[in-house]
This record gives sequence, C-alpha cells and structure tokens, in this order.
Amino acid sequence: MFHPSGSYGYKSMVCDLTTYLWLVYRDLPPNKKIHNEEAWVFVVLLRKANNLYRNEKRYQDHLSAEEVLNEMDIPQPERDPMVERLYSLIRHLDDDEQEMILLYLDHHNMVQIAEITNQSYLNTVRRIGRIRKKLRLLNQQLDEED
Repeated sequence: MFHPSGSYGYKSMVCDLTTYLWLVYRDLPPNKKIHNEEAWVFVVLLRKANNLYRNEKRYQDHLSAEEVLNEMDIPQPERDPMVERLYSLIRHLDDDEQEMILLYLDHHNMVQIAEITNQSYLNTVRRIGRIRKKLRLLNQQLDEED
C-alpha cells in the first residue's frame, strides 16, 4: 500500500514493522487477552506503517537532493488514470473514512472491517455505503470543475 512490492522502501518497511511487532508483543502484559489476533496485528502494523511513511515523507521533503531529482527527466511508469483518480478522491476523506475504504479496497469483508475499526457490522456496512456515495459525489464535483 505504501511502496511497490520488492522496492527498497517496501523491504525497509517490512523490516521495521517486523521488529516493531516483536517489540510490542514482547512488552504486552502477561494477562492481556487479544480476542482477534489477526485484527490486532493488522491495526498495530497499519498504524505504525502510517507513522513510518509520514515520517519518511517529512524527512524526504527536507532533502535538497529531491529538487535536483525532480528536475531530471526520469521516465515514470504508466499508471492507470482511474486508479490515480480514486486514490486522489480518497485523500479528500477523513482519516477514519480513509482507513475504512482502504480496508474495503484491500478485499477485507465487512466483518473484518467491523472488528478492525471496533464498530458493529451494520454500522460498518452503512458507513462504507456512505463513504462510497461521498466518493461518487466528490468525483462528480471534480468532473464539473474540469
């Protein structure tokens, strides 16, 4: 989700997340009960990955070499404009809405999304529906502006 698979950023993040997960797991109190381990791991790693990615972007924004690289004519791989449009629309959503729709796009079922976000199943279904409607409206607004 943050870096192309197999890239340096991807491998670095996998290493950092693996280390972080072991540290968090090691420091859990012995009487701590985790009801859904898969959801717990996902939430812990997603939050850490968001922090790592945000911090790396901040760090990269302060590097002057990036300006030089931007001026160079480096060919960029072609991306599907519809996928780019979808993700640009998603960036207009609130953080909670972004998390839910990204889980939905990652093919998690509604039960998993409900567990991860700590909501009821029906509330999750309704919120996903509202988010999809909101994305459609945002898309129409952007079409009208163009």
